Amino acid sequence: MKIKLVLILVALLFGSIFIVNSFRIDLLSSVLRKDNYGHHFLLKISWIDSGNCEILRDNFQTIFVLPWDFCKITDSGFLGYSNNRVEYFSNDNKYSWNYTFLLHHDIDYNASIFTFPEKRIVSRAGKLIKIDNVIQIHKNGEILYHWSSNKHLREVEDIFKKKIKLHFVPTEKYYEYTYINGASRVGSVDKYKNSMIFKPDNILISLNMIGFIIIDPTTDTIVWKYDYSKLGSGQIHSPRFLQNGHILFFLNESKHEGFSKIIEMDPLTNAVVWSYRKEQPFVLYNKQFGSVIPVNDNTFLVTHTSHGGQAFELDRLTNTILWEWKSEKIGKLDRLVYRIEKVPRDYIMNKPFFSIYKTPDSF
Repeated sequence: MKIKLVLILVALLFGSIFIVNSFRIDLLSSVLRKDNYGHHFLLKISWIDSGNCEILRDNFQTIFVLPWDFCKITDSGFLGYSNNRVEYFSNDNKYSWNYTFLLHHDIDYNASIFTFPEKRIVSRAGKLIKIDNVIQIHKNGEILYHWSSNKHLREVEDIFKKKIKLHFVPTEKYYEYTYINGASRVGSVDKYKNSMIFKPDNILISLNMIGFIIIDPTTDTIVWKYDYSKLGSGQIHSPRFLQNGHILFFLNESKHEGFSKIIEMDPLTNAVVWSYRKEQPFVLYNKQFGSVIPVNDNTFLVTHTSHGGQAFELDRLTNTILWEWKSEKIGKLDRLVYRIEKVPRDYIMNKPFFSIYKTPDSF
């Protein structure tokens, strides 16, 4: 049976139900080309750490809404996050486990392990200070690893040969040293089967405005780094390893010229082996946010906030856009689209948990 895929679209939420409904109507009318692969969609209307998730048909008609800020649908169950609470439901519809975390940005799932950035706010000498962490939890609920950037701050400074100062974040009203905006498991890569640096269980972390690092959880040490300054200016989002051993990521802006890029880098040489950008400035452009998620080594899903928010599927070999979606006529809402990824449609149909919201014929 042909596997139909669900598309997870993450977008930024501002304001009222009226705004969300207006955005949904606009979404229905703004598909430039229908996806030829029979996909369903999972729409996430969200800021970085708030919002909700919606499952839609391939014509963008809403099937139902899920009451979580973040959603991750896997072969074994469903993970939802809202109100500082991470909850996991197994496929048999039994509540499995929950934890209290301030999760943000993204949830990675690889080889039965969830990996995500987490923050904690503490008060020191009259200042609110954010502590950046990375958490790994097995699908059975066991916390496998906890890495704290503040605990390892001196190690980060030594490896990058720079002093990392405490700085104030006006929008959040707290101070921070680092800003983790992505974390994912390296995973099994054939070319690295004998490598101690790129072991499957090692964790790739994006320290925004500083660089990439890879952590070995067995030794609790940094085993590899890449300095972002080599790329010029801009922030990095959604770094992930491809099966070819390269790292794929979204570069928010390049030298303030109005271009964002999708970049593939070889971590053995630190060389950029492929990149993609639009020919005209401010067409594919993000000062913040943006993401690229691999479907496989040659097909990527891209989201950015230009012109109200866009998403498209890109063929890396030909630089051809397979399908594209735009959000138009949204007034002042100019930052909506946040993340998009695919999961098999059967992952939803086979979960009794979703029957709470709609009957199977809704799919």
